[in-house]
Amino acid sequence: MSILKKLTPEQIVAFDDCTTKEELAAKAKELGLEPTEADLDEAMALISAESGELSDDALDAIAGGADEYTKTGYKKVGKKDTCTVPDKYVPAPADLKLWPKAEYMQCGGCDNCRSMNNKIVCIAQPGKD
Repeated sequence: MSILKKLTPEQIVAFDDCTTKEELAAKAKELGLEPTEADLDEAMALISAESGELSDDALDAIAGGADEYTKTGYKKVGKKDTCTVPDKYVPAPADLKLWPKAEYMQCGGCDNCRSMNNKIVCIAQPGKD
């Protein structure tokens, strides 16, 4: 499993200023993480996509559904959405829920929900998998 899927919202924010693979590696080490080369490549692909340079994989992920996926390829979810990948639902700790009143199997109450670029996304639903 990718290390990116294990990051907390606070850890994700810590990487906001990183623009190179070396900066990502240094920040990961500072946070006590040990990313693989593949993890760093995946993170760089996300950074490139967020800067407006979409990779082929990101383009494939959003083709035909730009209104439901972010430009990085993650499915957008809303406050009233129900989890559509129940086999990947992981209850988030109460202090990390995006919405305090989120119920079981509701987006925002799962550990796979993340806030990215002012959008709530499900990291368990990248692209068209």
